[in-house]
Amino acid sequence: ATGLTSVCDAGLGKDTIGLIEKMQGEGSLKMRINAMVADDGKNTEYYFQLGKIKTEHLNVRTIKVYADGALGSRGACLIQEYSDKPGHRGFLLHDTAYFRTIAEQCYEHGYQMSTHCIGDSAVRFMLKIYGEVLKGKNDLRWRIEHCQVVHPDDISLLSKFSVIPSVQPTHATSDMYWAEERLGKDRIHSAYAYNDLLRQNNFIAFGTDFPVENISPVYTFYA
Repeated sequence: ATGLTSVCDAGLGKDTIGLIEKMQGEGSLKMRINAMVADDGKNTEYYFQLGKIKTEHLNVRTIKVYADGALGSRGACLIQEYSDKPGHRGFLLHDTAYFRTIAEQCYEHGYQMSTHCIGDSAVRFMLKIYGEVLKGKNDLRWRIEHCQVVHPDDISLLSKFSVIPSVQPTHATSDMYWAEERLGKDRIHSAYAYNDLLRQNNFIAFGTDFPVENISPVYTFYA
């Protein structure tokens, strides 16, 4: 109905992915799906052992990881405190060892790592771990999902380690009514900076972030 013939679905368990594969095999599900595996230990262990899946309709080769929360709820991890909540900087969802282990496993098994990072501290943290594993230019296409707030000192790391900024532009039009309250008048210029992100590798990935945002890609291109 909105013109989509294929989708990326980020963070699925093996039972759901198995159901998708079964329905595609039967012909009852015709949508092409890039299914990102949820970073639950049982899921990652299963697919690392199984290896990547690539059929005409299904692509399984990515692990979806969450580094921090959302900006609206003040769960995004920021380098400096929230402008509208002194003393609070958000939080990371796991410790360093957790993220480093997944990164090393993804690299070893040829899986793409795709990490939810909203705040500039989360972006800095994950780019450091990515860099330690990737070590330099590559074509593994690891991703930072959302990349909403990126410190100017860190943005070049996307280019240095060939990391894809995967953004959902309607976040900017949805958040524009309150984002500056969270970040302040100076830091807001380092947020939703899609042209700066594009210039790092000369490409950028777009998405709708449905069901959080509207599924129509027209809203994405408009934003």
